[in-house]
Amino acid sequence: MGATAILPESLVSEPGTKSSETPARREILPPQEWSDHIVIPILRPKDAANARPESVMFGALRDPRLRLRQPIPLRTEKQGNMISVVWDEIMEFGCGETFSEAVSDFSATIAELFHALTEEDTNLSGELPQTKVILSRYIEARSR
Repeated sequence: MGATAILPESLVSEPGTKSSETPARREILPPQEWSDHIVIPILRPKDAANARPESVMFGALRDPRLRLRQPIPLRTEKQGNMISVVWDEIMEFGCGETFSEAVSDFSATIAELFHALTEEDTNLSGELPQTKVILSRYIEARSR
């Protein structure tokens, strides 16, 4: 899919000329094709690489109190202007305007969840005991 940039003549210069110099019209386009604006097509190859991977193995846990035992498989989603990374096994996610922000948010979310499930003395109910077991397969506390 391509886009088109339309530039006023005053913004276009020949290679090797200063931008304030106006190029001679006959040197750029034949007189019959010249107008007040120049149309420059911007083409993207159909098979251009996507900057956002469909999945990633997460290994960037930033909490210094925790250590990853193994990478966490995440899939990515885009909804509107937001990017999400999702760990389907326990249905946790991180989101942001960029892929990096989403991964950073996930790192903080998963660390907070791990601390909440392992440091509280309360009885866990619902899906939380299973979530704690799954988390312990991937994350452990560093020895102090």
